[in-house]
Amino acid sequence: MKHYIWILLLLFFACKKEPEGARISIRQQPSVIALSSLDVVSGLEVPVFSFLYAFNVSSGRFDSIVTSTYGSSASSYVFDYAQLNSRQKIVLNFIDSSSVFSELVFDNANYTLTDYTSYTPLQTPKGYKLQYDAYARLKRYDFNSAIVAENYFRGYSYHDDTILVNSQRASDNCFSNDTILSSSYNLDYRIPYLFLIELGVAQHCGSAVFSLLSALPLSNFVYKLPRSIVSGNIRTEYAYSGDQEGRLIGINIIRKAVDANQILNQYKVSISY
Repeated sequence: MKHYIWILLLLFFACKKEPEGARISIRQQPSVIALSSLDVVSGLEVPVFSFLYAFNVSSGRFDSIVTSTYGSSASSYVFDYAQLNSRQKIVLNFIDSSSVFSELVFDNANYTLTDYTSYTPLQTPKGYKLQYDAYARLKRYDFNSAIVAENYFRGYSYHDDTILVNSQRASDNCFSNDTILSSSYNLDYRIPYLFLIELGVAQHCGSAVFSLLSALPLSNFVYKLPRSIVSGNIRTEYAYSGDQEGRLIGINIIRKAVDANQILNQYKVSISY
């Protein structure tokens, strides 16, 4: 049970060994991760999305996570751990058989999150299935629902400091190929890696960037912070900043058209503790 808490709930075991010379060292659980867009000309900041974490220090667990898209309603996910030890499952928002709820399921042997499924009465469940390689790195995730046009998968292939990403949606033959170039900095479990890379990969075939899935760590593998992501003629660049205590507090993201050397979009990720 402690292994699951380690992975999903970011509890007791942060990565203790830092690369030599690293300036960014994450040692505490974030309370808010917020995404804003920046006007390319004026620099005006407009809120887009946020994850709000309610972490119970005494129990060492999340009580809830709220995902919020600015301008629309927020979604709150309340965690129930009653089946974590017996069935490797955490249930979210379950009240009774008529309620809308979700489940997170884990692999007992590899300590990885394998399923995130949402249930609505009288409807077909929808959600994500995740696969990993021998190092507990995300190898592929599939999104499946009753609406065939929404279904897609994203695969990952690892080569030194490069990750090749392939996305496909069969309903309209959509596909994209992205290349993630990693930095030399380790990413602590407390910052969700999937959220960072989903912001940079091509999203026209589907994206989990604003899903609860992107608010969670997926395994105990220590990823590197992404330096840039290349998708055809589009290059997404990441720049990081930390506070005086060495915690990661800001990420500036710039999307450029390479051929015209033109900035297309600018985003800012703010992390509060």
